[in-house]
Amino acid sequence: MCDHGDERLFSHRCPKGQAAGAEAGVHSLIIGVSNYPPRPRSLWHLPFKPIPFRNIDGAALGAAKFAQFLDGRFREPTGVSVHSIRLLLSPTEEERRHLDVPEALWTEATFHETRRAIQSWYRDCNNNEGNFALLYVAGHGLVLSGGMVPLTFLGSVNQEGEPCSQSINVYMIEEAMKFNRAQSNIFFFDCCATSDIANKFPVHCSPGSGIGLPLPSSGTETRRHVVAVRSARTGSDAYSAGANKGTAFSELLLPLMNTAGALLDGFFTVTVDRLDEDLRSGFSQYPEARGQEPRIDGRMPTGINRPVPPPTFHLKLVATGGSSIEFRILNESGQSIAEGVVGGRYAEMELPSGRYRIVKNEQGVDIPWGDLDLEMDRTIYL
Repeated sequence: MCDHGDERLFSHRCPKGQAAGAEAGVHSLIIGVSNYPPRPRSLWHLPFKPIPFRNIDGAALGAAKFAQFLDGRFREPTGVSVHSIRLLLSPTEEERRHLDVPEALWTEATFHETRRAIQSWYRDCNNNEGNFALLYVAGHGLVLSGGMVPLTFLGSVNQEGEPCSQSINVYMIEEAMKFNRAQSNIFFFDCCATSDIANKFPVHCSPGSGIGLPLPSSGTETRRHVVAVRSARTGSDAYSAGANKGTAFSELLLPLMNTAGALLDGFFTVTVDRLDEDLRSGFSQYPEARGQEPRIDGRMPTGINRPVPPPTFHLKLVATGGSSIEFRILNESGQSIAEGVVGGRYAEMELPSGRYRIVKNEQGVDIPWGDLDLEMDRTIYL
């Protein structure tokens, strides 16, 4: 049996009666930090003046919503089930009023608990080569030119004489996961980037700062597939969608994790290309902000998510030629699932994503219009 001792997990579904690692699973670690208490007077005497990190409403709430999504509508496309979800949060007081996750299911994102969770998550991921490792981190972060995220900061960053020691070394974790037995990795980094340090490490930081994972002294990379989704907007106004909503990134990402896809092997599946395209398009509606707009690196040939039930899209049928047109819509089995008449304007309906055939009826004769892959809202001219 899987044994996590006294560790608090948001969700834990190890197969009953089996030893840890006997069956591949999705192991996820989700961290959201919004609360950054100010620097205490006892540190005012220090010679360097670290950048004061202020509260950013939304990071913790967005992370909590992502955990709920994983526990509900996430389905790994090859059938690997979710085995564990660890959720670490540091919410602001305003966010706490909007969190609908019981405190018994999440852990405060302190330095000790974060380090413990990262190590435990790594061990779980490492117990089967078929595992799917997922990491989501939101909060203040350091972003270098080119979009690399080396550090994200814990809420205690203002409280210590060595601020960068109070960070998650995302770069080291990404590097260490290359040698983990989990052959599929996906990372989400939702950072509020500080403009003063956006293009370089602070002088008092080093590439080895913060909480990381040990790198092997030798060996070859075992990972087969990796996807990294990175967003870093500068300034809390550009980053936060509000204490009652989440971040700008999480507000866009979560719906798209159900709808930004295509039909793969006959099933609607969220794909890297569509997610990348729709994230960029979605952020174009926001005021322009400095930093790194969402970008996705890497490939996942099987897709990212196969939502159950599949999403529903809007289909609009428009008559051409000025006359009414009778129509039928058939599913892949040839069964008629919708029929009607497109009159002077149009006909509208909602259908689950899938492959359909549209048939027109003219003077009592069925005339195939063609096949339709419904992967998004569509308008069809008959």
